[in-house]
Amino acid sequence: GLACRLDDLSSWRVERYNDEGDYERTAVAVSGAPWVALKVRGGNIILVNLGLDASKGIVFVDRIEIAGSPVYPVALDVDDRRFFLLTTTGINWNGDVELWRVDRLNGMVVHAPVGNPPTDPAFTVGSAIGIVGDDVVVAYSRLADNQGTIELRDDQLQVLQTLPLADSLFTAVRASPGAIDLYAGADNRVHAEAGMLTQHPVDPAWPVIGGLDGYLVE
Repeated sequence: GLACRLDDLSSWRVERYNDEGDYERTAVAVSGAPWVALKVRGGNIILVNLGLDASKGIVFVDRIEIAGSPVYPVALDVDDRRFFLLTTTGINWNGDVELWRVDRLNGMVVHAPVGNPPTDPAFTVGSAIGIVGDDVVVAYSRLADNQGTIELRDDQLQVLQTLPLADSLFTAVRASPGAIDLYAGADNRVHAEAGMLTQHPVDPAWPVIGGLDGYLVE
């Protein structure tokens, strides 16, 4: 078919989304798998595996509701055993933050608070997440404070390593099947692999807003 042109939206292919529901917030899996977390208006978070249908467009292939989750997803990752997601109590990435683990085999759900409750719940949260082998790496901050924290946690959500940073914006990029790079601001990269966090400079400094398997989006 014809190539999409950046200056001509009529040349872009559009997939129509027509599945049921009214969703207030979404988070997309860092792994690149077609899983998203959606907050149902007035209800819980659902985890959805998306697919394409020739006549219907984007459809739900699988759908999992997380019981007792009337909160908002802000970051998600998934592997063949688990879903991990960060949530906030406020719709605009604000309020209290929690880390959730959903077992894909037995459906068991556990969750734990992340960071300290804010003195002002209106402060917006900067966050990212990524599965690293048996562990999960979590980044969070209050944007108004310009101070962030990166944690490596085990499968039971216990903290293994903590790294404070003078940054508040985080982007998680899957560097390889067993590693996550967390870009903090424009000049910090924290590599998570084999149970360790290591900090590296970004030279030249530039903000990364996404990526997968060695490809980065500035």
